[in-house]
Amino acid sequence: MKNIEEELKKYSKIYKLNFTSFKIIKKKLLFSQEIIILYGINNYYFKASKDIDVSNNFFPYFNVLKKSDLENWISSIQAINIQKSRLLKSIPDGKKLRDSFKKKFKV
Repeated sequence: MKNIEEELKKYSKIYKLNFTSFKIIKKKLLFSQEIIILYGINNYYFKASKDIDVSNNFFPYFNVLKKSDLENWISSIQAINIQKSRLLKSIPDGKKLRDSFKKKFKV
């Protein structure tokens, strides 16, 4: 099994994510070991057993262009973060939009 922390550091540099936001949980099952990687405050998860690059259970899953499931997962987190930053506006910009909405629909 590859070193999980090194993989996460490498991908977090590539996709410009905060490495300290990753949390790795290792669970011992009867005959195997399960690895759960969380990003953020339990927002996104990746569950793997033997091979860290392969998983059937992770969220989010948008980008399927990369080499491994782990890289797909991390690039999907980056895509979500980029989309979130586009949706949010500053308070003055939001006030202008709210005022125009109120005038248009007489709210």
